[in-house]
Amino acid sequence: MKPTRPQPPPSGRTRLVAIFGWPLTYTLSPRFQSEAMRLHGVDARYLALPVEGTADFLRCARGLMASPNFVGANITNPHKTAALRLADRLSPEAKGVGAVNTLIRRGRLWVGHNTDAVGLSRALSGIGVGWKGARVLVLGAGGAARAVVWAAARGGAAGIRVLARRPGQARVAARVAARVAASRGAAGRLLPGAVARYSLGASLVVNALPGPDLGRACGAELAVLKRPAAALAFDLATVPATTAFLAEARRRGWATANGRTMLLEQGREAFACWFGVRPGLEPLGKVLG
Repeated sequence: MKPTRPQPPPSGRTRLVAIFGWPLTYTLSPRFQSEAMRLHGVDARYLALPVEGTADFLRCARGLMASPNFVGANITNPHKTAALRLADRLSPEAKGVGAVNTLIRRGRLWVGHNTDAVGLSRALSGIGVGWKGARVLVLGAGGAARAVVWAAARGGAAGIRVLARRPGQARVAARVAARVAASRGAAGRLLPGAVARYSLGASLVVNALPGPDLGRACGAELAVLKRPAAALAFDLATVPATTAFLAEARRRGWATANGRTMLLEQGREAFACWFGVRPGLEPLGKVLG
């Protein structure tokens, strides 16, 4: 893909987009979003702004939102639920998930959107995996995990169970399913042996837990027997390409996939919201290698 026009140097008219999260040392979003801006000749820049505390995140975001040049943002862990407070209105996806990962300027108003669910659904569809009739096990209960539950319920999953270290959070995430369909998600505590038990018969296990240690332990518990032949272990993480969770899953015979295509798909959706054009998947994928 060739640029539609040369990307000009920064000026007082240059639009700004940012990603907020903590620690952001792993984020790949600036790399491919900047490439999308270059390919389409968009006079904009994409910034990575690591902010740890909720109060600091809200203060920083509101300061930037006061500038007319600031047109949107991505929000990642741990601020996806706090970002609800920044929106004047919510998209159906953000309202259903109960988390915002994309902010969009619409005149004087700000729309809170969630592109995680559509990004995951498109990524799974690209490798021939569908939600219809699936038995889904979700590990974690944060904003990304809630998006998994919402997408699974919307897609017609036969069963959804959420395991998390905090039972209350697991129940909140599981209840997202009821906002979409009559079926209810089940919740449980992430204790030793829980993944071994509930991955029996699961056709899709999605890891939305932070850090490699929990992922490694959960991957080591995945059932070797009594699982569908095409069962998939999916890690929302993008770095490294083969996470500890996925490495353990492969050793136990599960098909595996990481979150890079999901990241690209949700990022393409966000770019279309900000700039009115959806970048191609293939050229952006080449940037990530």
